[in-house]
Amino acid sequence: MLLSIAFALGHLSNSGESVLGIVEVLIAGLVFCLSLWYTKSLWWAVGFHAGWDWSQSFFYGTSDSGLLVKGHLFASHASGSSLWSGGTTGPEGSLLFVPLVILVSAGMWLWWGKRKIDIK
Repeated sequence: MLLSIAFALGHLSNSGESVLGIVEVLIAGLVFCLSLWYTKSLWWAVGFHAGWDWSQSFFYGTSDSGLLVKGHLFASHASGSSLWSGGTTGPEGSLLFVPLVILVSAGMWLWWGKRKIDIK
């Protein structure tokens, strides 16, 4: 829990970050803790975070935690309510992030959590 809070606090310095974005970064940190608990390794969390940041920043050209980088493949812009688009925060500041986190957590449980324990 403390590392998830530190992960969220690390995003506070981003200029375009929102309150919802910070809460969702905290939730993502908890999902990363869940992956660490299941796999006993940080590599899944590091890979997911790197892939998430790369896809937002370079591939889609949208804001990532309130930061917009230069030199992206596609250009996108938020439209509509910032609750759904994420606004200046990017997709992780939208309500659409919640179902994604639920799906990822359920996928972890289905993939890693239902392993049978071999008792001899």
